[in-house]
Amino acid sequence: MTLDVKSISGYPGESIPFDFSEDFSKIAPDDTEVLMTEPVSVVGSVENIGEGVYEVTAIVKAKWLTECGRCLSKIAVPVKTRLCERFAKNPEDDDDSYIYSSEDALDLNLFVRDGLLLALPSQVICAPSCRGFCQICGQNLNINPHCSCEGKSASDPRLSALSALMNDDDEEV
Repeated sequence: MTLDVKSISGYPGESIPFDFSEDFSKIAPDDTEVLMTEPVSVVGSVENIGEGVYEVTAIVKAKWLTECGRCLSKIAVPVKTRLCERFAKNPEDDDDSYIYSSEDALDLNLFVRDGLLLALPSQVICAPSCRGFCQICGQNLNINPHCSCEGKSASDPRLSALSALMNDDDEEV
């Protein structure tokens, strides 16, 4: 995703709009574990703010294919984020601008990739009513809501010594 800035390169204060649509695999070829169900949409503008620095503002939209955090079913999650970053040819040491090398173009791939990955939620639930898995037998409770394990203790047998200690404390009180 390359943005041509030739028309504003010598004119501080000037800006140009852009509108891209690209497969995420082309934006971030090394991020094979992140799957998008449709092309990533990037709409925004770039402004020449002087001294070889450009400010890029964009709205990025995509649909992320992930798994439900409770039942592991596949789910497509819409992701939308607003990005605003600077691109500099020779940034200062403490400057966190993106670096560009061509006088006439900005490569937006890393900018879009970083913004999109940071916008992904850490955990997604397919529906508020998702019941997930039985803690004892592992059965999907969305498929069969009446598990035969109902009423049984879900305590780990490796922790039985701790349970015995807790029961001893109850007797002392």
